[in-house]
Amino acid sequence: EFGVDSAVARYKRLRAETMHLGRYNFGEWSINELARRLGERGETAQAIRILEMNQEFYPASSSIDLALAQLHDQRGERDKAISRYRTVLTKQPQNRMARRRLTELGATP
Repeated sequence: EFGVDSAVARYKRLRAETMHLGRYNFGEWSINELARRLGERGETAQAIRILEMNQEFYPASSSIDLALAQLHDQRGERDKAISRYRTVLTKQPQNRMARRRLTELGATP
């Protein structure tokens, strides 16, 4: 209702204040799913912001990097997409999707 920045701030506050209570699901995948739905609706900038926030809590996740790469790819942000696909391969060297997209984008995996 108040925009993505407000949602990010509220999520961080709730996470800090209530995580120990077990009231909400603060797992990686619930936020990834929210970002996926935003992306499907064409709200790619908001999806990217949500995923960047999620990556603060799950920095080792290659899934978040892959989702970010795909969103940048969708937005025509080739250099950002390439960078994220390469980050996926740093974390998960055998990821075929990232390798394929890098090749399709004319970049070296």
